[in-house]
Order: sequence, then C-alpha cells, then structure tokens
Amino acid sequence: MNSITIVSAIPQLVDRLFKENMSGDHEVTLHDIEVSAKLAMHQIGELLLQAQIDEMGSGYVGSTMPCECGGTLRFAGDRSRTLTTWCGQITYKRAYYHCKRCGASRVPLDEQLGVPQGISAT
Repeated sequence: MNSITIVSAIPQLVDRLFKENMSGDHEVTLHDIEVSAKLAMHQIGELLLQAQIDEMGSGYVGSTMPCECGGTLRFAGDRSRTLTTWCGQITYKRAYYHCKRCGASRVPLDEQLGVPQGISAT
C-alpha cells in the first residue's frame, strides 16, 4: 500500500459514510455525524499506519548479525505480526533472526518500531 492508494481510498470512504448517514427514514443527529467522523478517522488512521509500516520494509539487515552471547543470529525467514492499535489491527511481515548457540531471537523491525516481543501495541 502506498500514498496513492490511501489518497484514492479516502473519497470512497467519505462518500460511503455520507450515504450511510443520509439513508434511512430518521433525521440525522449531530451524534450520528460524530460517530461517522470518528469511524472515518480510525479507518484513515489504519490505512496510514499500514502504509507507513509497509514502506519501512521487513527490517532485513543481512543473512547474519552478531548475538550478545558471542554467537551469530541467522536470518530464519519473514514472520507476520498483527498489532492492535487505536486505529485498528495492522499486519506486517518482518525479518526474524535466531541464534542456535543461546536460543535468542531478534526482530529488527519490531525493535525499530518500539514494539516488544509478544506485546501488542495499543
């Protein structure tokens, strides 16, 4: 996903929300409009978050990297991760490294994003 995709999705999102508010046989209240605006903000935020993380890549730094134990962390493939944020859920792929010597693992992209292993962002 890139900025062009996001920009093209926004008018469709806004149009859908306007149609939803105007359809039906009840009068639209300020509360209805506010709920729709909040939903749109979350959906746009989710698009922006996903696009920016996608643009960062997987965090791959090569086939190996040094381990704190003195051994070598080896690239073991890409792993998916889903995080729950205030905008909603995002899923991204990131490079995973593992040390056979001590069993440690590192995920450079998670480290860059400041997301600890095994913890969901909120």
